[in-house]
Amino acid sequence: MKKKLCVLMLFFIVNAGVVRSQDQQVIDSLKNELQSTPDGDTFRKIDIINDLSQELLVSNIDQALNYANRAKKLLEKDHYPKLAIENEGILGIIRKDLGNYDQALKHYDKALELVEELIAEYPDSLKYLKGKAQVFENRGIVYRRQGEFKDALEQYLLAEKIYESLKGTNADSQTYDLELANTLNNIGVVQSSLGRSEKAIDYFSRAIKTYESKGDSLASLFPTHNLGCEYKLGKRYDEALTLFKKSLMLAQRYNYERVVLRAYLELAEILTVKKEFKQALNYFNRALIISQNRSDQEGIAQSYNGIGTLYAEQKIFVKAEKNFLKGLKIAEEIGAKTLISRNFKSLSELYESVNNYQTSLDYYKLYKNMSDSIFDEESDRAIAKLETEFATEKKEKELMLQEQHIQLLKRDKELEALWRKILIMGMIFLTGATLVVYYYQKVRIRKNQELYETHNKLMEYELENRKLKEKDLEQQLVYKNKELTTHTLNLVQKNGIMEELKNNISQISSEVDRGFSKKLNQLKRLVDYSFNLDKDWKNFKLHFEQVHNNFFNELMEKYPELTPSECKLCALIKLNLNTKEIASILSINPESVKVARYRLRKKLGLDGQTNLAEFLIGFSEEVAA
Repeated sequence: MKKKLCVLMLFFIVNAGVVRSQDQQVIDSLKNELQSTPDGDTFRKIDIINDLSQELLVSNIDQALNYANRAKKLLEKDHYPKLAIENEGILGIIRKDLGNYDQALKHYDKALELVEELIAEYPDSLKYLKGKAQVFENRGIVYRRQGEFKDALEQYLLAEKIYESLKGTNADSQTYDLELANTLNNIGVVQSSLGRSEKAIDYFSRAIKTYESKGDSLASLFPTHNLGCEYKLGKRYDEALTLFKKSLMLAQRYNYERVVLRAYLELAEILTVKKEFKQALNYFNRALIISQNRSDQEGIAQSYNGIGTLYAEQKIFVKAEKNFLKGLKIAEEIGAKTLISRNFKSLSELYESVNNYQTSLDYYKLYKNMSDSIFDEESDRAIAKLETEFATEKKEKELMLQEQHIQLLKRDKELEALWRKILIMGMIFLTGATLVVYYYQKVRIRKNQELYETHNKLMEYELENRKLKEKDLEQQLVYKNKELTTHTLNLVQKNGIMEELKNNISQISSEVDRGFSKKLNQLKRLVDYSFNLDKDWKNFKLHFEQVHNNFFNELMEKYPELTPSECKLCALIKLNLNTKEIASILSINPESVKVARYRLRKKLGLDGQTNLAEFLIGFSEEVAA
């Protein structure tokens, strides 16, 4: 990689997923509680010791290690899986910060083994899934520091997958959002280490946005710091300085020395580039003191490398060499490949500056080999070419540099041409795909339009048929109503005529002799007989039920105690006939009709307020409804 490495911050997780506030009162309170806890209450003791270890992680890492080891010894006697997971996680973080990466991974492997046992035992418990994601997160941090970026990215992606699955599952969803933001920050760190600046900036920005939306200013300092690193690598120094000063302010507010250390290193490196060497050296020395106090081997190695670079920029090569070698020695001891590679490169450039080309080449080879092991890039051809040029043109430095520059330009040109071809092919493919999709959509829209129009026509035809049927039914009903009305009027007229004939016969019978009167009485009985014929009633009932379908069946179903005469009366009342017309049809006097109506009301269960005619007119409609 040609770009300068940046000290990126990974936000580690202990148990709650965020760094605790370093409040001395909290620490003292926990110590007092530990002393007052009976020896027999092992569970409580271990829980307090774990809390103490977490509180001391930032302010006093040596004490944190002592307490964590004490808890581990107690757990060897009494097995408490949840506390053991927490303890292994704390030990992993401490070993990681001390640069003991292999030991840190052993602790995380043990924590993962324990948490998977709990997940198998309690498959519905979300907190154990969260714990598993936190283990993946911390393992990713260790791999990242070792320069194993592919392994680190794999761990972070596993953690991200779990957090995404936990979002919105319960009331703790805000915590899962914060954990996911932490993972996004760490993925951004790996993307930056792999040289994918745009992706790194995207991940850091997403993390900052999430933290700020949740009001977590402490957690936001990590992606803020990292975004500053990306701006620094992109030579956007003023923007980077603003972000580093912001992260330094937050770290000092929360007494978080590790971030203070990283901010000092980044500010020092930018000031070195800007040739402000005195202020830069001041920041490097502050970083070195903090690293030594914390036994932070990685921070010490980075400080020495930065100081070496500062002296090299001032052409104080002896001091530069001394600091690079110190940084290299520590980086090799802790197995930090990125720092080892960085020191190799710095030493190669240093020896080239003093015309020690052989040593420069040796360190350059070491740098390339280490860089290849980190980034999986094949560069044997470039190294072989450099060796040939060194052997044949050892004393012709300017020509060699010129040739290298030409080759780099040529390679850049080839890459540019290749990217141009890829871009053109991609645009052609995209255009073709767009046309295919457009044609497919156009055909689909046309078919859908045709189906829609056909469906509309069918609906219109069906609606027209329904209207015609309804109109026909209405006409039939009107006709049947007319028939019923005509038949009823004829019946009333016929019975009226017959009643009048009967009265005339009675009057004539009283005025004639007895023999003729006897014949008139026979005629009168014939008239009375005509009143009682069922033929007229059957015809009436036929016309009535054509208009008021099932009226009699529904009436008898609801009021089975009604007599046939009362059913007739109900039908005549439903036609809204008056008392005189009903009396004529039934061949009874109006007073009898009134008595019959009164009895009918009682059988129908109507109170005095209910109109009998309105009730019967609406009866069949209510039953149908």
